[in-house]
Amino acid sequence: LALAGKGPMNPRWMLTGLVALAAAALLFAALREAIAARPAAISLVALALLELGSNATAELPSRFQPELKSNLKKYSQVSDIASFLRSRDGLVRFEVDEREIPFNLGDWFGLEQWNGFLASLTENVERLERHTDRTGSLFAVNYAIASKPYRPGQVIEFENPNGLKVLRNPAALPRVRTVHELVKLKQPGEVARFIEDVDNDLSRTAVVFDNLPDLERCQSDWVRLVSQETSRVTIVASMACRGMVILADTYFPGWQARIDGEPARLYAPFGVLRGVVVERGDHLIDMEYRPRSVLAGGIASGIGLVLALIGAAWPRQKKA
Repeated sequence: LALAGKGPMNPRWMLTGLVALAAAALLFAALREAIAARPAAISLVALALLELGSNATAELPSRFQPELKSNLKKYSQVSDIASFLRSRDGLVRFEVDEREIPFNLGDWFGLEQWNGFLASLTENVERLERHTDRTGSLFAVNYAIASKPYRPGQVIEFENPNGLKVLRNPAALPRVRTVHELVKLKQPGEVARFIEDVDNDLSRTAVVFDNLPDLERCQSDWVRLVSQETSRVTIVASMACRGMVILADTYFPGWQARIDGEPARLYAPFGVLRGVVVERGDHLIDMEYRPRSVLAGGIASGIGLVLALIGAAWPRQKKA
């Protein structure tokens, strides 16, 4: 790109290319047995560390290199915003104006960020229009950080000395809620259109792809998320009649649900959230991530370890 005049000359781009060429040469030499396996492996590790170091210093350069742009100072400039968000009552999930904060504020301070950087994204979330007001509302994104409001109805609740503001999104739906109306769609591609259609009340209606469970119409339900861990969520619900309790967290195969200790079917409202049908009365709902693949892998690893120990302890005959 630099030679073609498409952009400025960046030494890090050149280093990445040289590392890739050197790694290819090492692999080729190892396959042709022109170099021993151990020196080849050590050289590949060294190349990987060189490339990682180049990438790390691009975003987090040394303080002795003031001429290089660093995000470290920006982290310290938003610590008061993180403290304010932690002080809010209830569950906080926020988005940021990426032009103002080009890094993972949520990851750095241990807060839930909607539009942060991540290694992968599930397909069901990828199908949605993730940057719209209504999708943010669906996922309970109740705060935003920017220099000025950029969505309808945002309310300024905090401003730090650098001019960044914490904006509350009043239209955000609760993290846990109930619905008593369901709509069945045929294709996952229809979900985004349903969400963006302003005629659809997302606070009252949900979308499913399975056969519609039999719900009852009523009001005055009460639900609350009482415990949240990485792989387990606990909800208490007091239902006026049979309805669906929806948690605005991503659905993925491997999540299991229990109601009052009994297994319950877990639905995927809107194809991306998690929901269970709950009868009238007071109930305790547990959602736990227990994929069968992890269980199978753990069993296989245990068997392999036992066999390895048996093999190591087995008496061997000495060669004559």
